[in-house]
Amino acid sequence: MSEPVVTYTSQDHVATITLNRPEKMNALSNGLVAELRQAFQRLQDSDDRVAVLTSAGDRAFSVGADLKDPPRDPELWECMPGVGVMLDKPVIAAVHGYCVGGAFCLVEFADLAIADETADFFYPEAQNWFLWRLNRWSCRSNKSQTRNGIHADGCPLQSSTRI
Repeated sequence: MSEPVVTYTSQDHVATITLNRPEKMNALSNGLVAELRQAFQRLQDSDDRVAVLTSAGDRAFSVGADLKDPPRDPELWECMPGVGVMLDKPVIAAVHGYCVGGAFCLVEFADLAIADETADFFYPEAQNWFLWRLNRWSCRSNKSQTRNGIHADGCPLQSSTRI
């Protein structure tokens, strides 16, 4: 029997939900998304009061959607707390390592996110949109400065970045 790709443990009314595919940097596969959705449903139906969402391994919280086994049934949005799974309990995301794409969204839908010094957030879809908008804007304005003083280059946001 294969090991579950999402684990759920409970102690003192605190659930720990762990993405458990460290060999694939916790990529969000079809199976992982289905099990994560079930874990959030279990949280909602349990006596647990809060969940900590974390991941196995030390390289990545998650590198986003698994391109070899993309989430299709259920779709990725269906495992997002408060969107795909209705919850009335808080979810705390504990992030370390890479947090990319769909995993970035997963963390955004958590009630609270805590990132350690190794956390590296990146949303590639935004970079494509930023570059498209920047190109469109620069073609019209013919200026080299950025809009409203904000440089929209799609650079990754790291936990050490000060805003």
